[in-house]
Amino acid sequence: MQEKKIIHLFEERSELAIEETRKQYGGLIRSLLYRMLGNMEDTEECENDTYLGLWNSIPPTKPKNLKAYLLKIARNRALKRVEYLGASKRKEDNRIPFEELTEFIADNQNKIDDFTETDLAECLNEFIGNLNENNRKVFMLRYWHFLTVKEIMVECNMSKSRVESILYRVRGKLKKYLIEKNML
Repeated sequence: MQEKKIIHLFEERSELAIEETRKQYGGLIRSLLYRMLGNMEDTEECENDTYLGLWNSIPPTKPKNLKAYLLKIARNRALKRVEYLGASKRKEDNRIPFEELTEFIADNQNKIDDFTETDLAECLNEFIGNLNENNRKVFMLRYWHFLTVKEIMVECNMSKSRVESILYRVRGKLKKYLIEKNML
């Protein structure tokens, strides 16, 4: 079923909307949540919370891209769940990738809070758009898809040191870019 039809079902408050969303995007959502959470019980709970969040937000929201909107809800639910469970207990390789960025964000949280989510999104989109294809792919696999370094190695056919080097350099470039944009 097309996204527009699914959104229309949500607007009509038809329970078929959840069923169709689960058919079309359930595997993708479960995959993302499992990578973030590491166990099926939490994954299933967050998946159900994701559908509830979608149900409660449409209407009034009418997303332009249902898949991206749904993934954003799922990621936010999983991040809240990880925070609740205590991220410090996780294995180092499976830690939430955003923890890697906190080294320069934490010191500047007050300044970051002054900007809207739209400002930050536009800035990040511009930064990511200026990366070369290889760096952009590694960066997105880590910070959007939450793949581990090992998974990125396989996906991109790179050595561990190459993946880690790219991530390190791109984080440095991001910090410099945010400073230049007066966001840090």
